Amino acid sequence: MAIDFTASSDGGVVSFSVSSDFSSDDVQLSAEEAEAVSLVLAAAGDFSGSLHCERRSDAYLSIVGPEYGDDFCRLKVSSRTCWISLDLAGCDVSDDPRLFCVKNKRVRHWKIPLSSVGDISSLSDLVQLALGSTSLKP
Repeated sequence: MAIDFTASSDGGVVSFSVSSDFSSDDVQLSAEEAEAVSLVLAAAGDFSGSLHCERRSDAYLSIVGPEYGDDFCRLKVSSRTCWISLDLAGCDVSDDPRLFCVKNKRVRHWKIPLSSVGDISSLSDLVQLALGSTSLKP
């Protein structure tokens, strides 16, 4: 079950559309999840290809990058918790002060707690790094 997004940027405003074959029964997004996905798409910028969301687990929402069979980003947004997890394995970011809060850096996905969904905007370079590194992986 996937939502296929087409993202475009015009004058700093990012818009996305859901493919015509999308059924609302496939993946339900809360308003907060939709906002988080929009911010990730805005951060992804000019990466070619389409992104899609999958609900692979009850624990999080996955965003899968172009030409790559696995997710580069995971999101958990609820009234009790808010985090983003980015595939930063192999990226030289361990000295980034925004990542000092990451408890386990020996895994592929680095889980970054967020105080609100809007915090994703301040991580746009890391989203691009995660998307770029995963789309280049074999």
